[in-house]
Amino acid sequence: MVAVGGLTSLAAFPLIGRLSDRSTSRLGRRRPFLLAAAVLIAAGSVLTLSCIVVSTGSVAAMVATSAIVPDQFEPARRGTPSSMVGPGSPIGAVLGLFLAQLVQEHLAAMILLPAGVAVVALLLLTFVLKDRRLSPQERPAFVLRESLGTFWVNPRRYPSFGLAWASRLFIFFGVAAVNAYQAFYLIDVQHVDQATVGTTIFLATQNFVVLFAAAAIAAVVSALFILPIRGVR
Repeated sequence: MVAVGGLTSLAAFPLIGRLSDRSTSRLGRRRPFLLAAAVLIAAGSVLTLSCIVVSTGSVAAMVATSAIVPDQFEPARRGTPSSMVGPGSPIGAVLGLFLAQLVQEHLAAMILLPAGVAVVALLLLTFVLKDRRLSPQERPAFVLRESLGTFWVNPRRYPSFGLAWASRLFIFFGVAAVNAYQAFYLIDVQHVDQATVGTTIFLATQNFVVLFAAAAIAAVVSALFILPIRGVR
């Protein structure tokens, strides 16, 4: 199911991204996908095919939230808000693990509690977001061949993009391997008690605190010094 969820995310990211950019809903471009994300995450937490449903909901949430900064700010003013949004992932990971280990005696609660917090946060963002409605005249044309081309960019023609893509690929391969199999490794190899494995994982991931601190410092330095030099604030 972990692999199926990963493949679902791989296909859903470009598809939902294009649908979001082209949405002419009265709610705006991002609100419908934030609402869909909340519904899918809530539903996926209790359904048999939860991995696929939650993965799709998570993609919808990430696509919509990642587009908020370019939607709300001009290119020259995106550096600072991006530096504030960036640490959200490590903070969310630590918070989710903390909540899960609080109720580790009950497997369902370990899933539903973090999911519930995510759903509430998405709904709050949905209602406070000032999301501009896209008019039909502004809507980009949807070309199937162009959409399929999203899955391939020639690294020889665009070497900088290729290097950035490859670096993220290998980083998230490592992250995915740890996230997917850490509990099994601790139980089967390190013989950690299943009743306390949640706390052990939370303690083992305290390196996220170091990661967050490093990311926050790098983001602030970039926003204050590096990005203004290149004309981005």
